[in-house]
Amino acid sequence: MSDQVEYSLAYRTPELDVAKVARAKGIGIIAYSPLAKGALAGVTASRAVQRVDPRFKAAASDRELMDALKGVAGRLGATTAQVSLAWLISKGAVPIPGTTKPDRARELAGSADVKLSPEDVELLDRASSKFVTAWGREYGNLRSIRYVPCALQYLGLRAMGGA
Repeated sequence: MSDQVEYSLAYRTPELDVAKVARAKGIGIIAYSPLAKGALAGVTASRAVQRVDPRFKAAASDRELMDALKGVAGRLGATTAQVSLAWLISKGAVPIPGTTKPDRARELAGSADVKLSPEDVELLDRASSKFVTAWGREYGNLRSIRYVPCALQYLGLRAMGGA
């Protein structure tokens, strides 16, 4: 069994409730938007879906977090995207990043070979600690959107340049 939730260095709210219950019940966590729509990979907001996303904006402008990611990535010869995904893997989650580019898919798959030390994980935990509670104290991403039919959600994402 598994549960798919938004989870990244820029959105750690699931650690407060969902992840604890999942661990206790033997349920795996699948992390969607593990790169905060690309912010943790260092991309600039080129699509509307990025420009309006608060987690993208928060992560992209967080110097402490981005410096920590770049430092670990540089030391390991990896990219910030790979380090972000490796951090999720170290937390027991399975990240599912999205891309439409084959080269990017190969890069992201390389995160499975990135081995973070306990010190690396601790550094990233500290640099992203504000994101444990920045978005609330319980996972509730789907409260309002769950009432919107899937077809309309898809059309809305397409109109904003996503999906």
